Amino acid sequence: MLILKIFLSDWARGVKFGRFLNNIKLPSKGDMTHAAKQVNKLQDQYQLSAAEMAAGTPYGITLNSDDCFHLGKEAYDANDVDHAYDWLQEASHRAHDGRSNELDILEYRAAVAYLKVGIVAISLAFSNPLSRFIFTLS
Repeated sequence: MLILKIFLSDWARGVKFGRFLNNIKLPSKGDMTHAAKQVNKLQDQYQLSAAEMAAGTPYGITLNSDDCFHLGKEAYDANDVDHAYDWLQEASHRAHDGRSNELDILEYRAAVAYLKVGIVAISLAFSNPLSRFIFTLS
């Protein structure tokens, strides 16, 4: 009888927790875009590079390559080429941590380099390492 009472008590708590979870609103794509814009505003306000921000300046929160990639991607999607270039460059420097796909980083860097400078040769310089991935996959 005691076991049944414990089971029913835990079940009731589980149901309440399930209802609680249904009421939680997870961040949307718009929330992520807004947060990325705010990070870029902080970067401009304090005149910090993406490398300094990713290293934890001024708040002590360090970012990995995936974080930097997503900030660069959000800036790219918002046509903020300067911030995109800076964040994607930092993502490349941190790519050794294994948290992001180096191929994705290189693709975005190539696109941003073309938009920033408008010279195909510079874009191809970033795309050249892509061939290393393509030929190793086949």
